[in-house]
Amino acid sequence: MRALFWQAVRYGLVGLSATAVDWFGYYALTRGLPFFREQYLVANACSFAVAVAWAYVMHRRVTFRANHGSHRAQFPRFLAVTLVGLGLNSLVLHLGISVLGLYDLTAKVGALAVTAVWNFAGQKLWTFRGLSAAPGGPYTGPVDVP
Repeated sequence: MRALFWQAVRYGLVGLSATAVDWFGYYALTRGLPFFREQYLVANACSFAVAVAWAYVMHRRVTFRANHGSHRAQFPRFLAVTLVGLGLNSLVLHLGISVLGLYDLTAKVGALAVTAVWNFAGQKLWTFRGLSAAPGGPYTGPVDVP
């Protein structure tokens, strides 16, 4: 249970960094380029894609410590889980803006909450299942908090 707690903490920290990448990209696109002001879902997909690349590397190395697994096995699964997450994220964003009339950045908070829960469960239970390094295993990065 303790290991799951620290894994969730690492997931949250990596998730925050990926969220920062996503939000910065979305904000820069929608505020900096007229096309993306109107096409906010395209801007969302672009910023989300960059954040996905960042998240894959960091979750693989830091959160799930699955450095010994195959990219050929892990990345397609990671991408599948994340694409479903993108669909959920875009749906919540669209509903928040178009149906509820929320400010786009407020709606994006709701989208983030839904996506975070989905992604952690999918990545833990499917993408990196059985690949995480056990204590004393092949992971050679920072030491786990006891």
